[in-house]
Amino acid sequence: MTARETGLIGVTLAASTGVAAWLALSTVAPVLQGGPMGMPGSLLAIAAGTVAGILWQGAAERWRREENRRVAASLSRHGRVRPEDWPPSLGEIGEATSRLLTERDAEIQHLLTEQSRTLSVIRGMSEGVVAVNRNLEVLTANSAAVRLLELPETILGGGASLRETAPKHPLTAFLGRMLAEGNEQSAELEGPNVGGRTLQLLGSLLRDEAGNRTGAVAVINDITRLRRLERVRRDFVANVSHELRTPITSIKGFVETLLDGGLEDREQAEHFLKIVARQADRLDAILGDLLTLSRLEEGDARQVIEMTPVRLGQPVDNALQLLESRAAGRGIRLEIEGNPDLMVRGSAALLEQAVINLVDNAIKYSSPGGVVRVEVAGEEDGRVALRVHDDGCGIPAEHVPRLFERFYRVDKARSRSEGGTGLGLAIVKHVALVHGGRVGVTSTPGVGSVFSMELPGYVPGTDTETGMAQQDAGDIP
Repeated sequence: MTARETGLIGVTLAASTGVAAWLALSTVAPVLQGGPMGMPGSLLAIAAGTVAGILWQGAAERWRREENRRVAASLSRHGRVRPEDWPPSLGEIGEATSRLLTERDAEIQHLLTEQSRTLSVIRGMSEGVVAVNRNLEVLTANSAAVRLLELPETILGGGASLRETAPKHPLTAFLGRMLAEGNEQSAELEGPNVGGRTLQLLGSLLRDEAGNRTGAVAVINDITRLRRLERVRRDFVANVSHELRTPITSIKGFVETLLDGGLEDREQAEHFLKIVARQADRLDAILGDLLTLSRLEEGDARQVIEMTPVRLGQPVDNALQLLESRAAGRGIRLEIEGNPDLMVRGSAALLEQAVINLVDNAIKYSSPGGVVRVEVAGEEDGRVALRVHDDGCGIPAEHVPRLFERFYRVDKARSRSEGGTGLGLAIVKHVALVHGGRVGVTSTPGVGSVFSMELPGYVPGTDTETGMAQQDAGDIP
């Protein structure tokens, strides 16, 4: 009821009261009814009631205005009307409204907290996430999606249309197709649009409570490494099969020849048996190297293998002594340079195996009469570098990145004729990784090559290793 309505009611009530009073008086004193005071009295009563009603209307209006001002001030200061600021007549309604507002605010705060937590999780994911509405306008996206898909950063804020910002991008076509067909989909992306990576897209539809499609979301996984490892595994199986088949075929052929009468010619039989023995040694070498690689590639190899302080000159001296006769047979001189007293923490046996593989490789590919130099040097970052220099034919640049892969050979015919298994450099790489180090190679065709193995240095008298290299064994096949 408004203040004006209250005032009118007050006027009516006052006038009625005046008339009732006049009638009562006239009953008691009839002279007032018909006498000279009758009509003026009634008029006076009505006038008094009207004035009282007008005064009541003004007071009610001021009361209402004060209540409205107090409610508005409470709403402005507190964001809601406090129960004590409601008019007394509306106290119960005010309390109920305050409870509803409190519950609403708590629910809104809970939803905001959940939304913030969800967005934080999405932003922190290593997988890319892009959610769009039915018009392909971005609802949310994280930085991983921008990085993996090479999308413009403007989509991070939401609201951007993929049709406008990336009309020819495979993601736009993927999400558009999923929304049009109305089913969940998956796909793989490769090529320049995604930086040469291999990405897996997993798409899902967004629906409202009624089940209507409202948008779509895509989760992007970088599976480049997984696909590369799958290719490496297939190549490894194929290479192992080929490497084992070669000596087995040779052994089988010569044994069949001997069984078919070759034993009658003693000289020829001896020749065949020497070939069989050589091929058996080759099989043994391949299997031995495979077992070594398997042991080095174990996830806890660094904990399983006993690590002790090792003066790097010790495994170098042992390796050169073992290979001295082989080098002399080719007229190649072996030399040590640098500071062999530098120390590392590791397995002396594994380090010796790595040096043997590097020096043996250098001897194979050095020119007769050449020099193979083994250098031990300290680096500025605390690492210890072991470098093997040769003056051989060098390696073409296109082969250098793959030299430490299993069974990879630059000159396959020459490697097999020299008795190599194709696993020597792969073993060197994994020995370095087990010791927290890394490998490298530089080569100039016609000049020679330098194979290096850098290991964390060891400070005598402490358990401290310096210059730990951060390199994942899984990143190099």
